[in-house]
Amino acid sequence: MALRQYVEGNFDQAKVAALAAQKAQIQAAITVQQTRIHNELYQLLTADQKTQLKQMEANHEARMQRHMSKEVPAPPEQ
Repeated sequence: MALRQYVEGNFDQAKVAALAAQKAQIQAAITVQQTRIHNELYQLLTADQKTQLKQMEANHEARMQRHMSKEVPAPPEQ
């Protein structure tokens, strides 16, 4: 990645800021395209498929919440 040269070499804030802005612009364009494609696919689903998708998403979210709420085990004593 182009930013590595500014980590390992001489730091140039203006160039890093320009690269960061370029990266943000590219990421925004990707997000827009992904969302457009997801919308187009969603519009192709039947009502039953949309209901099933929503249930699958709810199940996924519940699993993620359970996973995130698990306590981290204490490191073993030595």
